[in-house]
Amino acid sequence: MVQSLQLSYGQVVKKKIAPLSKELLIGVWQFSSSKVGAGLLENFKFFKDGAFIYSFDPVSENKKLVNIKGMFRVHKNELYLKISSLTEAVGGNVVSGAVGTDLDVFVIDKAVVKERKVSPSNELDALFITVLDEKGRSLMINNKKFFKLTSDPNKTF
Repeated sequence: MVQSLQLSYGQVVKKKIAPLSKELLIGVWQFSSSKVGAGLLENFKFFKDGAFIYSFDPVSENKKLVNIKGMFRVHKNELYLKISSLTEAVGGNVVSGAVGTDLDVFVIDKAVVKERKVSPSNELDALFITVLDEKGRSLMINNKKFFKLTSDPNKTF
């Protein structure tokens, strides 16, 4: 009995992974959930022209970065991003978070949101993508799970 277990355990079937297509990425991909509540969580928007927008989680009021924009390309199962601008909260004061409405103990109050160009716009190191289902509705980007909400990156939620 032990021999047959060893034989069946030793047989490994390798599944060939097809290279990721740029077309599969086009749309809105949200981190952690396929459901949308009061707004999007952390997300990627990929456009047909190769542009992307990555928006940070809006729930946390501690973060100074709101989103980054630029161009993307795909090579095999690697995603390459070239950032051209970022939107950030500038200034403001640290105040105590409101009980019951703010998730953080401290938040930034009265910050001004500004977009600024990033130069030089260098391509970042590759992010690794693993498609998790055959229909392309979920994937991992650097071990973070994202769900495709729509193929239309211009859709508002």
